[in-house]
Amino acid sequence: MYGGVGQVLHLLFPILPVSAWVGICLAVTLAVLLGGGYARIERFSMFKVALFTLLTIFAAIVLLRRPDAITSADLVTGLSFRLPAAGLVTAIAVFGITGVGATELVMYPYWCVEKGYARFVGPRSADPGWTARARGWIRVMHLDILCSLVVYTVATVAFYLLGAAVLHRMGLVPAARDTVAVLSRIYTETLGGWALWIFYAGVVVTLYGTIFAATAAHSRMMADAVRLLGVFAREDAVARQRWRNRFIVVLATAPAVFYWFFESPVQMVVAGGIAQALMLPLIGCAALYLRHARVPADLHPSLATTVALWFSTLVMAGFAAYYAWSALL
Repeated sequence: MYGGVGQVLHLLFPILPVSAWVGICLAVTLAVLLGGGYARIERFSMFKVALFTLLTIFAAIVLLRRPDAITSADLVTGLSFRLPAAGLVTAIAVFGITGVGATELVMYPYWCVEKGYARFVGPRSADPGWTARARGWIRVMHLDILCSLVVYTVATVAFYLLGAAVLHRMGLVPAARDTVAVLSRIYTETLGGWALWIFYAGVVVTLYGTIFAATAAHSRMMADAVRLLGVFAREDAVARQRWRNRFIVVLATAPAVFYWFFESPVQMVVAGGIAQALMLPLIGCAALYLRHARVPADLHPSLATTVALWFSTLVMAGFAAYYAWSALL
């Protein structure tokens, strides 16, 4: 993400090299995150998701109106149940990060708490009103998840169609320092040269927004891990914020350093995707444990939801095991 933003800023302002722009992005990230809370993160995330999603969907609609862009045979082939032998690693990585990946699943409860969902339910009690409030906020989360499902599914399908119809047919593969320049062809070949500047703006907002939101979420998670190790009390908000700020510095700096040494955004995205794909079964098992051991009986989900949870966990475990077995072979 740092590399992508740095590449765009270098294209716009070549007076500084990509590595220098990465350093500037790091400094801005530290300054903003160390001085702000949830509201700032939410507003920025909403803006970046809306901008990039609308641009991608619009480009896909324009593409589909061309009679020679994508045929029904292309769609049938693309939806066939087979993995490309040479692309197994990439396929597993994509499985781990497409839509709501492993890290987003871990982040979501923290944002629910900071947004205030749990605050309005109140402490657990036998009062039927408590159950009604809890179920009400669960329905709000269901609406969250449904909206997320629609947005990321439509955006992902649009991006795949654009990549297959434009980049694949042109034999272009994003790599190293050319990642952003190659990806920009998706939009310029579809919408025209004027779309390049909108694409650049979208890349900066989207990628930097991801750095911004992910660092904020991971720092909260790591501070919580320190609390679980008994370093500070659960009610000690000052200690929690102090540890969160420490992890902001570490987690914002580490990826910038990685880019300075490796300078290969695509390979780093694939590596992160594989790590997330291997993490998904653990999250599924944790969800199953919570469902059967910790959720009060009056808040149990339906049988269909429970079966779907078991099924999805088994699918995720199957992908992880398949990748591990293939790697050993």
